[in-house]
Amino acid sequence: MGKVENYLQDIINAIVSTMRVITTRSFSNKAKISREEWIKMDPAQITILVNNIYSSAMVEECFRKISDGSNVNALKDAYKTSVELLTGLIKMVQGELTREDRQKIMCLITLDTHTRDII
Repeated sequence: MGKVENYLQDIINAIVSTMRVITTRSFSNKAKISREEWIKMDPAQITILVNNIYSSAMVEECFRKISDGSNVNALKDAYKTSVELLTGLIKMVQGELTREDRQKIMCLITLDTHTRDII
C-alpha cells in the first residue's frame, strides 16, 4: 500500500475507535439518565444503534421468559412498554427541537413503530 492508502486507513481506524468510545458511553448513559436526555446527547447513528440493540434484547428476553415459563405474558408486557416508549417519542417530537434532534427522533419513531408491530 502507498502513503495515501495508509493515511486513509489511519483515518478509518480513528473513526472506528471514536465510534466505539461514543457507543460505549451511550450504553452507560442510557442506564443513568432519562430517555429524552439520552436521545439528545449522541450522534443519530449511535442513538439509533443503541436503541435497536436494546429493542432486540428486550424481545429476546421475552422469548427467554416465555420458553422457561417464568412469564407467559412477556410479549404483552413488552408491547405495553413499546407503546409507552413510542408515546414518549411522539411527545418529544411535538415540542421544540433542533432540526437534527427532530430528524433523529423521527427515525426512532419509525424504528420503534416497527418493533411494536413485530411484538
